[in-house]
Amino acid sequence: MTTATTNSTVTAAAGSSPDTPHPPPPSESGRRTHHAAVVSVADGAPLELRQVPTRDPAHGEVLMRVEWVASTPLDLHRADGGLLRPEAGAPVILGSSAAGTVVAVGPGVDDGRFAVFGFAFQRDEHRSQQEFVTVPAWTLGRLPASIAPEQAVTVPTNLVTAFHVLTEDLGLLPAIPWPLPNPPTPPRRAAPILVWGAASSVGLYVVQVLRLYGFASVLAVASTKHHDRLRALGAAWTGDYNDPNVAQRAREAAAALAEPQVDVTPAPAPAIPFIVDCIGSLHASVAPIAREIADPGARVAVMLPVVIDDPKVGLSKKPEYSMDPTVAAASLWKPGVDVRGTRTHGYMKNEFFKTHLQPSIVPALLARGLIAPNTFRVVPGASMLERAENALGILRRKEVSGEKLVWMVAEDKERDG
Repeated sequence: MTTATTNSTVTAAAGSSPDTPHPPPPSESGRRTHHAAVVSVADGAPLELRQVPTRDPAHGEVLMRVEWVASTPLDLHRADGGLLRPEAGAPVILGSSAAGTVVAVGPGVDDGRFAVFGFAFQRDEHRSQQEFVTVPAWTLGRLPASIAPEQAVTVPTNLVTAFHVLTEDLGLLPAIPWPLPNPPTPPRRAAPILVWGAASSVGLYVVQVLRLYGFASVLAVASTKHHDRLRALGAAWTGDYNDPNVAQRAREAAAALAEPQVDVTPAPAPAIPFIVDCIGSLHASVAPIAREIADPGARVAVMLPVVIDDPKVGLSKKPEYSMDPTVAAASLWKPGVDVRGTRTHGYMKNEFFKTHLQPSIVPALLARGLIAPNTFRVVPGASMLERAENALGILRRKEVSGEKLVWMVAEDKERDG
């Protein structure tokens, strides 16, 4: 799940170098002028800690002190494979989801020092793996009192993705899906919806959002060890992607769950009309879905990028990606299958989502216990840089299943000022 990005402007700060990431002296006013950021300097190179400018918030923006972040496959794809690197060799700051404290606000934003969480990605100054971010206020929500920041940071990127894919790419939710309908009675309530990679960070929220809006025929494909949890979150059927017969079993489950068709249509309806691929791997998810599950008339949403050859430990071959799932598996899709690539940041095109999703909807769902945060694992390390590298190593070795990697950006003793 990703999108194009712009404005990569990371450089070594004046008065410092990449090898000595110490901040320049404060300005005469005592205001902080620079802070530490985790930077990918080149494809496959070790991460570096660099000093970057701390920008005061403009109209509608806030300055947040970042306390917790989540590391994701996108960070790995950017660091190892150069995905969306604006130009060869250009350094980029990593991260998207953050939890922390607002320390300054621009004009047009309510003043106050309060705990927030959210995600932003478009510019280096937005990305979370740094001590401070300057972001639009609508990319953040107040942290509910019942949720710890390390829990909250597992939520925003992936829950926003779930709402976006179900609204924009699959058309299952109304354009303005808030407040929640009571009772929820969607027009396609019994339509089978398959979520491949349902125990992934995105998949867990897709299953939960579908339950919230009353969809009763959710088919969840994930490792068997996650099946009990997925059923508790709303899945009507679970299958294991390691089962060579999982496609046939999913079809049989869909037939048992679907409502009998009354209307006679000129072409047979697809056995599973809606499919979400939360993995986006050519070999592990896209190919089996295209070959065995997606019938003509089905709509399929694939999380981008499509990973053709993923990052591996100790191998010099550069990872390979595609931003078009129809091209990545062109020979496999049947004619008539509507395949769409999901780009998370496309959610901002929905003005209602841009204004309300992160500031109000996501916090309300957490505060009311309607959405459960992902299980998380705290990544250890003696420094901010070491924690970031350790998280990438865990992702590279594929040691994550059904949980989100989170880590503290900077302990008090690590901060300057």
